[in-house]
Amino acid sequence: MKVNKYLAPILEEWRKNNRFRIGALLISGILIFYFFLLMHDANEGNKRNYSELLGKLATVEPTQEKEIWSKRQTEAKAFLENLEGKFWRANSRGMARALVQAWVDGLAKEYKIPSLRIRVELPVDVSHFEGIWEVVATLDADLAPENLHDLLRVLETYPKLVSIEKLFVTEHSMEVMDPKRFTLVLKAYFKAETSESS
Repeated sequence: MKVNKYLAPILEEWRKNNRFRIGALLISGILIFYFFLLMHDANEGNKRNYSELLGKLATVEPTQEKEIWSKRQTEAKAFLENLEGKFWRANSRGMARALVQAWVDGLAKEYKIPSLRIRVELPVDVSHFEGIWEVVATLDADLAPENLHDLLRVLETYPKLVSIEKLFVTEHSMEVMDPKRFTLVLKAYFKAETSESS
């Protein structure tokens, strides 16, 4: 075989010549040692690269986080300014109550709400929000569905902070002449223009 033909002289030399064996083993040892040195250098290079990447990441992350928080701060500020603009304004609780009373009276006349009774309570502090008052108004009237629908649409899209808390429709008796009535409870939110607390 060709392999034997080429290997035979080398194997013969290997058996007969001690210097050849020692030289071949020495070269093999040097090559193995060199291979381990290469592996060690590659490993050290990978460690250096990893450390450099960690360093770069450590400098990039705070910048990125700062940008994210800056963007969130801008968004929160815009939301707060928008919300601030929606509060009703009054410099006293009595004034807040009177403003809601006048506003509800105006809506009742505009939308021709029949047999309306209005009760507006004194403003109370909203818990956990200093300087914010809540005014509850209760409207009790005969039910005219088309008028009520228009009124609810106005309340829903009103630019100032108003929430509809409850809406009840009741029938007082079974007689045809006794109309159905509705009770609407809504809340208006005021920002005090002074530091009044009582």
